[in-house]
Order: sequence, then C-alpha cells, then structure tokens
Amino acid sequence: MSESIVLLVLGACWVAYLSWYWRENRRRTPQRGDGIRSFASGLGSLGGSANRSRPAPILQPALAPRSADAAAHRRRDVLMSSGVICVITLLGAVALGPLALIVHLMADAVFVAYGFAVLQRRSRAAEREMKVHMLHPERQVKTVSIGRAANG
Repeated sequence: MSESIVLLVLGACWVAYLSWYWRENRRRTPQRGDGIRSFASGLGSLGGSANRSRPAPILQPALAPRSADAAAHRRRDVLMSSGVICVITLLGAVALGPLALIVHLMADAVFVAYGFAVLQRRSRAAEREMKVHMLHPERQVKTVSIGRAANG
C-alpha cells in the first residue's frame, strides 16, 4: 500500500515538472510558420542569387543564460528543483527504507553544496561592489584671486 502511494506521489511530481518544463520551452521558442510558407521562402535562394560567402551564424548553447537576470532565474530554478528532489527522496526514505535514505542523503548533500555555491557567488559579487574605487576622482581646482585683471 505504501509503495503505491510513493509511486503515485512520484508520478504526480513528474507530471507537474514535465508540464512546467514543456510550458516554459513553448514560451521561450519562437513560433514556427507553417511548412508551405517556410518552404516557399527558401526557394528564392536556390536560384543562385543568394550570397554564398555569408558566414554561418554563431550558435550559442541552448542552456546558456543570455543575461544576468536569466542566470539568476536559472539558479533559482535549479535550487528549487533540488529542494523538491530532497523532499521526494525524504518521502521515499520514510517509505522504502535504508537504501532510499542513502539516496536522500546524497540529494541533501547536492542541495547544500549548490546552495553554498550560490551563497558564495552572491557574497563575492557584493564584496566586489564594495571594493569599487574611483580611478580618477574629480579634481578640485584651487582658484587664486588676483587683485587686478591680467589684460586690463
């Protein structure tokens, strides 16, 4: 009975995660046109009028964040996912016994190590901001007042 409950909970977690993952990927990828229009637009380059010396576009890895905000969002997602895995493995450890407890302890170690790495990164960034100094501070020009004008 308890094994079926654990499997049901794990299945529900996987369904929730995969639906979230699918929805995020659909939102990030641009909508593709229908096959006929994209095929017809590609036919124009077959006639020899295309510039063949054009360099290939530089492809970036799909998983690399493109901004600091995207990287922070990704770090938060990884931390949340590893926390969910810790909870799931804890439930599995309670239901299944010592072998699942070992898996849970490994998941906890990964969660703590990643959290520590994120915390270290944040503290280094804050320390870097505190150590910023002006290279060329504004110069204060001392004015000397002369009793009379030079040309007059």
